[in-house]
Amino acid sequence: MSRILGLAFIGLGVYAIVVAATEHRRELQHIRRNTDYFYTPRRSLGLMVATGLIGIGLIAFIGILYKAVT
Repeated sequence: MSRILGLAFIGLGVYAIVVAATEHRRELQHIRRNTDYFYTPRRSLGLMVATGLIGIGLIAFIGILYKAVT
């Protein structure tokens, strides 16, 4: 049961990060379209951290799922 609960929490966390990163990207696009606001495009630290956490979360999820199945 603890593995299933762990998988659920990891899956929920990865989902939350993906949704937050998507929303962040949409907000940046909205800012770029607004002519009253001067924005210099650059790599977002938040987006890079979210991408890294997504990768780590997916690796952990797959590893735990593999161990649960075997």
